Amino acid sequence: MLTPEQAYELQRARGRRYYLKHREQKLLYQKWYRQKNCERIRVARLEARHKNPRPHNERGLRWALKHPRQQKNQRLKRSFGIDLAAYERLLLEQHGVCAICERPERAMRNGKVLMLAVDHSHETGKVRGLLCGKCNRLIGGLSLVNIRAAVSYLEKL
Repeated sequence: MLTPEQAYELQRARGRRYYLKHREQKLLYQKWYRQKNCERIRVARLEARHKNPRPHNERGLRWALKHPRQQKNQRLKRSFGIDLAAYERLLLEQHGVCAICERPERAMRNGKVLMLAVDHSHETGKVRGLLCGKCNRLIGGLSLVNIRAAVSYLEKL
């Protein structure tokens, strides 16, 4: 007579043998099913995420804490089209300081100094350089016309 543990292990071994024997068929069926039902699957995943967002958020946060460089790399690629290596090259070219005020970033969050912000053209998407948060906010709302007007205003005084 088998104990429940032995029966469980026997069943697992049978399942594993079956899976290995039929692996290719199973993978092809899964691929076909996902392609046929991609919209239904997408909606179901979104609904599950909206019903209970916490596990997804916690999993993402755990991953980001374990993989900070990969997380930074993904964020840079998604937002600016550059990878972490390109960011680090820019940082070296600028000697670790802001391209405008030539000072290092001083702003902190959670006891850590923030990265320099990636300055880019919103029209072309081209990266211009790295700025400290203060300079990034300064030029963020300005256009070339506004800058010229501000300079001419300041020169009047």
